[in-house]
Amino acid sequence: MIAEGNLTEAQNKLPEVVSYINSACSKGVLHKNNASRKIARLSYALAKAQSLAATAPKEEVKEVKEEVVEVKEVKEVKEEVKAPAKKATTTKKATTTKKTTTAKATAENVKRFLFLYVWVTICISATAQTFPISGKVIDQKTRQGVPYANVYIEGDVSTGTATDSIGRFHITNAKPGIHRLVVSCIGYKEKLTSEYMVSARTPFIEVELEEDAQMLGEVI
Repeated sequence: MIAEGNLTEAQNKLPEVVSYINSACSKGVLHKNNASRKIARLSYALAKAQSLAATAPKEEVKEVKEEVVEVKEVKEVKEEVKAPAKKATTTKKATTTKKTTTAKATAENVKRFLFLYVWVTICISATAQTFPISGKVIDQKTRQGVPYANVYIEGDVSTGTATDSIGRFHITNAKPGIHRLVVSCIGYKEKLTSEYMVSARTPFIEVELEEDAQMLGEVI
């Protein structure tokens, strides 16, 4: 007779085999018709084994065992299902890694673009922005304002102005940075001031001019 252990194992394995075959079918590993034939074949083998287990004599045990052995296809079906599943998992991991790498590269590009944008904006702003310079030109001895004196930034004659009737001046378009002023007027020696930081907080500049005795003597 068929050993009860083998028959019981075959009966227990049948649902698992059917589940794996259905899974393989849904994933495209097995064609639907092939899956149906495998399930029918296994079911028939078990049914026949159960029938012979109760009635067949001992000499037919070998024949019945050969039928029951077909249940061992469980392992083959498992391998068929696991192989594409493993491949799918590997593909998924590769895809995820590729997406992560692409996302990192995109983030780096965005950072570089933002840095470049900010840098260009600052440069343009610094180039386009100007600040005013205000001050007064006075006589060194009398401390009175010197009217109509010329005042301009050293090295940039176009950026300048003239003092008013009381010696005050106001330059409106000075570029930011460290500059010195050149001040000149008839009857006085030309004066080159100390360096000043031109910015939104440029201080009020007072310039003292010294009389040019030689020039005054020539005039007289």
